[in-house]
This record gives sequence, C-alpha cells and structure tokens, in this order.
Amino acid sequence: MPDGTWRAFRTGPNQPINPATDDLGAPADISCEAWAINGVGQVVGNAAAVGAFRTAPNSPINPQTDGLGTLGGTGSGAYAINSSGQVAGVSESISGGTRKHLFRTDPNQPINPLSDDLGTLGTDDPLVRGMNDRGDIVGTLLTSEGADIQRAFACLGSTILDLNDVIEAGSGWKLEHAYDINNMGQIVGSGHLNAEFRAYRLDPIPEPATWLTSIAGMIGFGFLRQWNRPA
Repeated sequence: MPDGTWRAFRTGPNQPINPATDDLGAPADISCEAWAINGVGQVVGNAAAVGAFRTAPNSPINPQTDGLGTLGGTGSGAYAINSSGQVAGVSESISGGTRKHLFRTDPNQPINPLSDDLGTLGTDDPLVRGMNDRGDIVGTLLTSEGADIQRAFACLGSTILDLNDVIEAGSGWKLEHAYDINNMGQIVGSGHLNAEFRAYRLDPIPEPATWLTSIAGMIGFGFLRQWNRPA
C-alpha cells in the first residue's frame, strides 16, 4: 500500500488486481498477507488483527469469523489449505513456550489446541510450505544454529519426518526445503547435491502410478519411511 503496509489480495479468474474488489483486508482495514488458496476460493494467511485466518469462499477477511486462534500461545500463521478446508500452519503453544509447533485443523474449523498440535521435530522451528488433500504437510525445519542449517520435512498423519532420513544414504543430497506435496505423495523442493543447489522430486514407493490402487492396503508408517532418491 502507499503507506508501506502489506495487504492480502485475491484476483478474479485470469484478471489483474482490482483495488476496488480484491483487497482481502477490507472492510476491517487490517495489515495482512495471504499464503495459499484452494479450489473454492478460500484464502489463508496472517493478519495483524486476527493472526492466522481462513476466509469464506471468494470473500474478504471477516475478523469476527475468520480468525483461527492459536495452540495456546500468542501468535499463529496459516500457510496451506486443502480442498476440504483443512489449514496447516505454525503457532506458539502452551507446551512449547515461544517455540513454534505445527498445527493442522479439521475442515473449516478453528485451531483446537487439544487435537491440532502436531509438535515439531527435536528443537527446530517448522515452516509450512504445502499440504495435500489427505492433510500431509511439507516444509522446512529451521534450527537455532542459523539459516544455513535447514532441513526438508514431511508430516504424514501425526509423524514428522526429516526427509534426509528417508532417502538413500550416501546419495550426496542435502534436502533443505520441501515446497509442496500432491495427492499421490510426490514431494518437490530444493537442496544441495554435492554442494550444487538443485531442485528435486521425491516419489513414494510404490511408484505413483500404482500407489492409488494399493493405498487401502498401506498400514501405518512403515511404507512411508521408504522413498526413492530425488530425481
């Protein structure tokens, strides 16, 4: 905005930004950012007045109804939404103090501290990047040792994985960021291959073409610990 504040927007299909209709902060006049959108036009992000938010389809932020709350701490941010209206993000929690925990809501519900706190991995702060329609979450773990130590993660069900632990040992890869995951479980991100910055795609075993036919037989976490090397 002209005064330097940030505003979230959602355009019409295949249209440029229309300042008269696309400002999601209106009519509350709040500073905010939007991070993800689903197929029906629900938007999630962070707003100064409400913290993490999820809008109604194709609607501006309503501070009375759209705030998602927190895990018991003082702040939260929403970074991914799937087709059912589940939201994934991070929040300070009662148990974690100022440390951020992952959360995943039920469809079109606010954060429930009793059921939605997924924690984190070790002492690292998670940053959510994407989520699929099953509610699998991917992102980056940020260590307290500095930005140069970052690790890609996936949260499958309620289990958080460092993706570096589920690729072939000795591959030369350091997976630093996971940006998205599709409904077949394929993950895309970036990292270093023998010190060269590269993009990668992880494919679950069995291959995506056969995964949907065998998903009913997959039990627990044993399958999900096996991943092909990045492309």
